[in-house]
Amino acid sequence: MDQTLESAGVVHLRVEGRDGRTYTARLHATALHEETGDVQAYLGEDGRVYVYDERDNTLHTHDTSRDLGDWLAAYLRDDAYIQAMNALGEDAVIDIGQATG
Repeated sequence: MDQTLESAGVVHLRVEGRDGRTYTARLHATALHEETGDVQAYLGEDGRVYVYDERDNTLHTHDTSRDLGDWLAAYLRDDAYIQAMNALGEDAVIDIGQATG
């Protein structure tokens, strides 16, 4: 994780709060994967993982009560999820062949 933070900088994100008001978040972080699609995951200098969704301008912070892999997989496409988990030094786990319903 320390190597990932070596490239940290300031990312300016347009965020809409729960009350509908917008603000600019200056996130001190590094991207965890190549920018693809509308969702980006970051590792903050504070060691927390953040996800920004451009579709609705929301910024989510990982709640440590949830499994990090499951949490990131819910937001990211498979390729971005794999890159993010690798950047965090974690194994990516993708379920395939699972029946739904």
